[in-house]
Amino acid sequence: MNWFIFAAIAGLASNGFNITNRTALKDQGDSTAYAWWFEVIRSGFFLIVGFITKVITISQSNILPLIYVSLAEMFSVYVFMKMHALTHLSLSSIISRLRVIWTPILALFIVGEHLTRPEYMGIVAIFIGVAIVTSPKELKSDKGVIVALIFSFSSGLLSSVTKYATQFTNTDTIIFTQGLIPILLFPIIMKDGAKRIVGSLKSRFPQIGLAGSFNILSSYLLLQAYRFTDASKAVAVYQAMTVLAVLYGIFVLKENNKVVSKIIGTIAVIIGVILTAG
Repeated sequence: MNWFIFAAIAGLASNGFNITNRTALKDQGDSTAYAWWFEVIRSGFFLIVGFITKVITISQSNILPLIYVSLAEMFSVYVFMKMHALTHLSLSSIISRLRVIWTPILALFIVGEHLTRPEYMGIVAIFIGVAIVTSPKELKSDKGVIVALIFSFSSGLLSSVTKYATQFTNTDTIIFTQGLIPILLFPIIMKDGAKRIVGSLKSRFPQIGLAGSFNILSSYLLLQAYRFTDASKAVAVYQAMTVLAVLYGIFVLKENNKVVSKIIGTIAVIIGVILTAG
């Protein structure tokens, strides 16, 4: 059951990551500049670890999977930080659990993992949970809800591609290279990139450091879980920890709209992720 322990602790650390990000970005924070600093901290940490342990290895056999992971990371981290800037934590934490649906579907095509009957039942439960907290009107007009839905797909894609990469190289190499393409390209595609990056560091330095620490722990443990079980199972346990973020959003950040719907939706989603974990 090592995979279960790794995935559960990774999920708890992910809650800390999400709470820190929402707190930092909810009052017009610069989500792209913030994302750049987060990638720098995580990649820098694992570069130092790799230099000490000499475990980072980039070769002809693993370069393409690592590029896939880094491209998926760029897409995912951009919409992830944008989601926290636009959407209540208690709402985005529920909607983004749709990644538990995308992960096994994408993993079927990328690494050949197959769904079981309980996993199909879990998918239905997750859909019900998300439907409870989102109306058709919000799906059409609420930018934050739309971004959260996009993130659920991008995160599922990242999980599946990362699972694929574990067949070719070690955890430290994957996490270090994961942020390289975002680090290189974000300053280029951002308008006034250098000014925004410096400004974000000055205004959000404590949150950037704390968020980076939470994500380093979460990323490392989730990748370790991938080595012992299917990506869909590891992600399901990881996502089951979402109830803490929902409760934090409601009771600490005072996100008081649709409280009953959020709680019922969270229960449905948790039932779904338990079923998908088999």
